[in-house]
Formats: sequence, structure tokens, C-alpha cells
Amino acid sequence: MAFKEVKEFEYITIAEAKEIMEKIAEE
Repeated sequence: MAFKEVKEFEYITIAEAKEIMEKIAEE
């Protein structure tokens, strides 16, 4: 269970980082 939570946390972190990179690229 804990491992699944970590995997989800990493996925969310990667998704957020991708969005931030896209915003920076737009500017």
C-alpha cells in the first residue's frame, strides 16, 4: 500500500513538473 502511494506521489510530481516546464516554454 505504501509503495502504491509513493508511485502515485512520484507520478503527480512528474505531471506537475511537466506543466511547469510547459508554462516556462510558453513565456
